[in-house]
Amino acid sequence: MSLADLPILPAIIGSFIFAALLLFFLRSGSRQQSRTARRLIPFDDRSRVALKQFRALFDESPVAYCEVDIGGVIRRANRAYCELRNLPFTETIGRHCAEFVPEADRERYRQELRMKFSGEKALRTHQRKFINHDRALLTLEVHESFITDEDDRIVGLRIGLLDISEHSRTEQEAWQATSELRAIFQALPDAFLRLDEKGTILDRRAPAEYRVFPPNCVGRSIEEMMPQAAFASVREAIGRLESSGALTTAEYAAVIDGGTCFFEARLIPFGWHETLMIVRDITERKRAERRTEQYAEEVERKNEALQQALRAAREATELKNRFLANMSHEIRTPMNGVLGMLEFLLNTDLNAEQREYADSARQSGSALLNIINDILDISKIEAGKLNLECVPFDLAQNLRDVAGHFVLRAKAKGLEFQADLPGSPIPVRGDPGRLRQILTNLLGNAIKFTEHGKMGLRVEIVSAQEDRITCRFYVIDTGIGISEQQRARLFQSFVQVDGSATRKYGGTGLGLVISKELVQMLGGEIGVESQPERGSVFWFTAVFARDKASVAAEPVHTHLAGMRVLVAVEDLTSHRWLGALEAAGADVQRVASPSRLLPALRLASGGSAPFRVVIVDIDLHQLNATTLARNIRSDPKISAVALIGITSAPEHVALLRESGYTACLPKPVLSSQLETVLDELAGRDRSQPCQPGANASHPAPGDGAKPEPAASPHADTAEQCPNRRALLAEDNSINQRIASKLLAKAGFQADVVDNGAAAVEAVKQTAYDFVLMDCQMPEMDGFAATAVIRQLEGQRRHTHIIALTANAMAGDREKCLAAGMDDYLSKPVSLQALLEAINRLQPARTSLAAAAPAR
Repeated sequence: MSLADLPILPAIIGSFIFAALLLFFLRSGSRQQSRTARRLIPFDDRSRVALKQFRALFDESPVAYCEVDIGGVIRRANRAYCELRNLPFTETIGRHCAEFVPEADRERYRQELRMKFSGEKALRTHQRKFINHDRALLTLEVHESFITDEDDRIVGLRIGLLDISEHSRTEQEAWQATSELRAIFQALPDAFLRLDEKGTILDRRAPAEYRVFPPNCVGRSIEEMMPQAAFASVREAIGRLESSGALTTAEYAAVIDGGTCFFEARLIPFGWHETLMIVRDITERKRAERRTEQYAEEVERKNEALQQALRAAREATELKNRFLANMSHEIRTPMNGVLGMLEFLLNTDLNAEQREYADSARQSGSALLNIINDILDISKIEAGKLNLECVPFDLAQNLRDVAGHFVLRAKAKGLEFQADLPGSPIPVRGDPGRLRQILTNLLGNAIKFTEHGKMGLRVEIVSAQEDRITCRFYVIDTGIGISEQQRARLFQSFVQVDGSATRKYGGTGLGLVISKELVQMLGGEIGVESQPERGSVFWFTAVFARDKASVAAEPVHTHLAGMRVLVAVEDLTSHRWLGALEAAGADVQRVASPSRLLPALRLASGGSAPFRVVIVDIDLHQLNATTLARNIRSDPKISAVALIGITSAPEHVALLRESGYTACLPKPVLSSQLETVLDELAGRDRSQPCQPGANASHPAPGDGAKPEPAASPHADTAEQCPNRRALLAEDNSINQRIASKLLAKAGFQADVVDNGAAAVEAVKQTAYDFVLMDCQMPEMDGFAATAVIRQLEGQRRHTHIIALTANAMAGDREKCLAAGMDDYLSKPVSLQALLEAINRLQPARTSLAAAAPAR
């Protein structure tokens, strides 16, 4: 039996035999009936019974039967025929038999019927398609015989029909399945072998070009068709198949055409004690697996080399960071002495030339310190250790501090500084120092690359949600601008826009790189819009969390209701605070020029609503500020008015107060700050000049990368905090002198030791308010000294220890805190930073964070 041949059971053989017998019986019976009818005219009872039985047999026969005349009209039909046509008997008789044939074949069927009656075509059993009354297509087997009269003339045709539709469909499906199976055999690259229980090949199906098991292998043993080693693998698989009865596989190799090929044999039980063996050529697969193994080995070797390179890179990075840390420490230690002594020198009596030299040296030292800070930040970024703080602060005040610092620097260069900042406090949580660092980098570049014109800072609130606020910051200048090609080089480490050897502007190019990284850490993005010779606009966004704990109700400025305020300003942000004053109920009137101030004041003094406050921009052209104040104070009618000056020059504050100004506010002015000053003025004698410290002033100038908050003038701090003692542990003599002077200005009497062991002995003898502990000292370093002090103290008391170190790398602060120290200061140290650290340690005993150095 072939794999491609399927056995078909002749389900209707019995029906065929029955139909043949029936037809024979009908034919014989009909003739006998005719002869009997001619001889016996009257039927007796036995004839009637036989005729009745014949009719019953005719009607109940499962074979459809009909008789047609020579014209093809149906004259007689049994019940099976009517059911086959799906028509009642009355509608069947008298119809032409061709109506039972599909319409396309009817004419040909009529022609065949005429040829049969004429003898041109013999009768034979055949199959034909018919349709019933419901248009259902049937396949019928047709048996035909002639009807003759007593003279043997043909008068009609007997037709027996057997429905073989189901059998035909089964046969068609079997044929289609066999065809599909042949197509599959031809399409698959495998060889299909049917084996008997002795291993003889009974049948083969394989592509024509198949290289093994040729067509002549049928009848031969599988063993003689395979190499010995290959047959051993197949025989073992056949053994597993016989024991398990489930599919088994075997792989083997064979030499074909001088090359080694690999095959896979699958063995499947096939019935009749036979086995189906499917052989597939897997040579390409084996070669691919080998290539994959080679690739894997190569990847493993490269990964190992990469790991070695990575370890070397980490070691190099660690060495670089260690080198940077050492260099930072070695540079910061003398820088602390240089900047500290220069600061003290500038506070002494110097002539103009000496002050110029000392100030230039201080600025150069600050610039060098900025470069060191940038390099350390880049190192932190590369090490992934640049972290942000999350502390509460007032965003508006932070921006004012930055803007106030750059107002002075812009004016010193002859540039106009414009600021458009939020007027009301915005309590948020974030890292104010890093925000100041970004703004300082961008504003510093704006000043550096702008020779004339103006620059400024503008801030917009992009979105304000319940839990966070998003701001967009713009730094604008009218400087040299940046071309499209140059813009592509921005935000790259150690890259200058102008990289030529004759470039005019210096710098490392690190500021923008650090700014970009910080902006991304703040959840924003940074960009620039610029054209050569037309200036630049650097912008960035930042997201801050709202500080709900610090959100307080806006102060109700009840004293401002009805207060008449006369204003002469040109500040570009004045619309913010003027609108806030008017919203608070103040009656604000503006004059076009300073020359109209006195006439307006005198005119209003004679009425029922005189002006109570005058706000004047000291920087206005054609304004003699001191003369204006003296004229107001010398006129009894208007001398009681509160005179508030707005200025960008802090060096004029003392002179303005002496001439009679009640208060001085720095640019840019915050509406909340101005309203607070007006509230204070409304509650006391308006003619009394404001005392030092009673109102806001300017931030102290500086050039650091992270500008410090503005300081308010106070009396000498040493007078506020007498009889306070601190211990300074520092081995460098210059740094000892600087730190001692800073402690003295902060109001502390300082004891000085030069190593950690001496610091431990001093703490044993004296209860100090706090200890400034250098980390690197001879005999015993600051970490070891702190550990000994904490061990000696136990739970009895706690000595505040502030780390004072030139180490400023990532992790140095955490290392100091983990060693038991309370706070951390990196060199060089300013008085402001020292006071803030003291205030953090002892907030209940003193508040020194706002104190400024006495001169």
